[in-house]
Amino acid sequence: MEAPNAAQAVQVTISSTFVPPTISSPAPLYDASGHPQADTNGARASITESHRESVHFRDSITIADRLSRIGSRLGDKEASSPVQAIKPAPLKKFQHQFWDPEVLALRRIYGKIMIRIVVLLVLFMWVTIPVYFGSLASQANHVPQMHGWLVNFDEGGELGRHLEETFTAISLGQTNIGKAHLRWDLKNRTDLNGIEDVANAVAEDHAWAAIVVNFNATNNLIEARATGDASYNASSAITFLYNQARNEVAANNYIVPYTVTQLQESLARFSQNFTAEYMRTLQGTGSLNSTNARPGLDQVIQFASQAPQTLSQPFWFTLDNVRPYTAPVAGAVLLIGSIYICIFSFIVTLTNAAAREIIGPFLTTKSYIIMRIVVPLCAYLPLSFSYAMISLPFHLPFGAKYTYGGGFFLWWIFVYFGMSALGLATEAMVTLLTPRYMGFFLVVLIISNVSGAVLPYELQPWFYKYGLSWPVFNLSQATRTIIFKTRNHLGQNAGILIIWVLVSVATTAAFTWWMRRKDIRRMREHEESYRSGKV
Repeated sequence: MEAPNAAQAVQVTISSTFVPPTISSPAPLYDASGHPQADTNGARASITESHRESVHFRDSITIADRLSRIGSRLGDKEASSPVQAIKPAPLKKFQHQFWDPEVLALRRIYGKIMIRIVVLLVLFMWVTIPVYFGSLASQANHVPQMHGWLVNFDEGGELGRHLEETFTAISLGQTNIGKAHLRWDLKNRTDLNGIEDVANAVAEDHAWAAIVVNFNATNNLIEARATGDASYNASSAITFLYNQARNEVAANNYIVPYTVTQLQESLARFSQNFTAEYMRTLQGTGSLNSTNARPGLDQVIQFASQAPQTLSQPFWFTLDNVRPYTAPVAGAVLLIGSIYICIFSFIVTLTNAAAREIIGPFLTTKSYIIMRIVVPLCAYLPLSFSYAMISLPFHLPFGAKYTYGGGFFLWWIFVYFGMSALGLATEAMVTLLTPRYMGFFLVVLIISNVSGAVLPYELQPWFYKYGLSWPVFNLSQATRTIIFKTRNHLGQNAGILIIWVLVSVATTAAFTWWMRRKDIRRMREHEESYRSGKV
């Protein structure tokens, strides 16, 4: 007697295990609007049990069909092929090795699933990761997109005129430094009342940096040389202002080092030439006093000995960091902390997706939608407050702009807005993607947000300006305002985060309504099948 082939073996084994239940014609569980019908004479319990048995039977048939197809591919096409991989005897739990022939069919299913996910992840990686790499790759080439001011208060002085010519040539690319410079705009000194106005402009993000040639810088040096003023300070000639807290990466890596280098080289050349010109004017005076207004050589030597800095280093500059990045721990809440917020809210989404299956099928569509929106928003309250509280032992400077307590609670509100914007986005998408594929959406959400916030958009290709309207950028910008007193964008930041929340609320409601309609339609089709005896 010939052994049955693999397909027949699987069909006989599984079909002998399951017997379709006998189901009487049930009454509809839901009315036309999706509301549950009233239970009469215990019919609902009977229908529920019958539904559970029939679903179990259909799942069993599906497994049988799948294993049957696998079994048919294992043997030869001829009906007389012996069974090689799948035995008629049922498998026993905890009894087999991975390479046992009895589990060949299951091993193939398992392998296909893992190979499929690896291939999908490789393709997904090539789509998403380059977005983040691209946000960092060419930052040095975009430094000229960052603009600074050059303000010359040295009216008629040679120093101011020299710096205007030098930095204009740098901005026009007429030097050999390539793109290692900012774009410098010459500001009219009549539009500003002094260096205080310039500092305020830099603090309010009107410019990334400013070079100020101070009032009478050239004349102050000439007078110090003529009188031997030992108190003369060469650094008082120029002030270089920048805003480190606006973006510490841009300030530390590009703005300060590039500009300081250019100032040093420019001032070194000018000082040498200016001192040489001064020494040439003294030629011919000899050791005697002349009748002109210039002092004699002996007197010049005396004044030079009293104020040697007027010859050795006549002009220099002072750095003024108008908004210093005073708290290194702030890095934990500016960007990386936003990723933590996204992950915490994602965990809430997955938990809510599993937990609502307990009660969701028994709720009306309206009540179900409200539950899906309100429950996460309530969960974000203690989570965001706990996250904000963790920062207190590490002394974030919440009192920089407001009182310490006021700054803390204001930051907590923005953390809550950010968590709601990111969390409800995942809540909306889990409806369509299901928890199985939500990991892919989480990667997209994190990479798209981080890429647009890791650097100023001026240091990135134009594509990354989208980050200005993304949650992480606005949460980070609001945080900088609160703890470093940078320009106040709080109204705009809150508005964008709230818009994200409202859009996610709307999409969650729409997706839930659509999926509920499909569930109701499938349930009615099953009920019709039960009545007609097709199942």
